[in-house]
Amino acid sequence: MDATKAQVILSLATLCISALVLGLVVFWLIRRCGAARDLSLPGNVQAESYDLLDLGFVGILISYFVLSLIAAAAEKAPGPNAAPVTVETAIAIAVFSLLLGMAVFIFTSLIRGRNPISLFGLSRLKPHKILAWSVSAFLIAYTAMIGVVYAQEYFIGKEEDLQEVVKTLLGTDNPALKVILAITAMIIAPLVEEIIFRGCLYAVIKRYSGRCFAAIITSLLFAVVHGNLPGIMPLFTLAIILTLVYELTGCLWVPIATHSLFNAIQISLMLNLQNG
Repeated sequence: MDATKAQVILSLATLCISALVLGLVVFWLIRRCGAARDLSLPGNVQAESYDLLDLGFVGILISYFVLSLIAAAAEKAPGPNAAPVTVETAIAIAVFSLLLGMAVFIFTSLIRGRNPISLFGLSRLKPHKILAWSVSAFLIAYTAMIGVVYAQEYFIGKEEDLQEVVKTLLGTDNPALKVILAITAMIIAPLVEEIIFRGCLYAVIKRYSGRCFAAIITSLLFAVVHGNLPGIMPLFTLAIILTLVYELTGCLWVPIATHSLFNAIQISLMLNLQNG
């Protein structure tokens, strides 16, 4: 990662965390004054069962992401002779991601004595309705992101910087590595990221603030932790829509499926353009 871009991303992460802390203090003071005691509760995403232990867990997760950004910023950009990503490395990253997602899922629900099916609304919608919501959300998100990209190019110029996993996927000739990276991007990453950002971070922060504040903060964090400076605004737009459909449906399968559909189509388009 370019050193300047890395510092900008770290600065944005610091601003997000500062805004989160300040916002939580402000909302706490509002409730202490007796105003808007149930500010966080309306909507279809369950939040009332979360407590301060969950908020502390959110703090640990955010700290982990920030430390990852710091580590990435400290690394030198790989040169032309850098060792290529291997199948073993890709598998290890995929397994670690799954374990992290499972840990968040289990702690947030089972360890805290909550039923994950009701907590995340996993049985709230039938499969065909999940599909309908996901396709609709994808079309809205894709259109909105194209608009954001064009606006960004108009005001600050065109700057493309693909994420490392995408660069590796497009650059490798190893079919096994391509398959593993594609599965990671289209299935594992959407599943894990939605459990963490929508299922956990959004719901817990909503519990101690409100829907709008939680949606904006978690969407900013989602965009920043991807470590792609030109992609922050498009990713923020995607995250806002993923949060919105989760709140509208109360079913975590919807943002998971939307996210998976988005990644699958993006990768397919890139591979087709590369081969075309």
